[in-house]
Amino acid sequence: MPDVRISGGRNAITLHGVLRRGRHVLVIPTAHTDAVLHDPALGPYWADLDVVTGDVGEAQAPEHRGKGLAVLVRPDGHIAARGRPGRMAAVTGYLCELFGESAGQPASSRKYTSVRRLAGSSSQSP
Repeated sequence: MPDVRISGGRNAITLHGVLRRGRHVLVIPTAHTDAVLHDPALGPYWADLDVVTGDVGEAQAPEHRGKGLAVLVRPDGHIAARGRPGRMAAVTGYLCELFGESAGQPASSRKYTSVRRLAGSSSQSP
């Protein structure tokens, strides 16, 4: 995935800068932030992801530009899955295969215990 400018909270940063933390990054379209953050299917995985906003469709193929594309990026920078607000099955399917039964368990019993919310709003759960 190319290094694109994204927003993490109030700061403008780059995708590769966030990937240096060694976690999966979900880049959600700026115009559809609320729809994705409130998607109940993604709820069990928020603690396993860094979430940022950005319009990654501009860095993708022409057919994806301007279509509210959400992209899950692996820590090595490769795209793991793509989705759109209301159609995140590919993303949640990948996350379910990756994290399996650990998703939704208390943080103290999980492999990844750090919760990092980088998306534009608060640090509360969606």
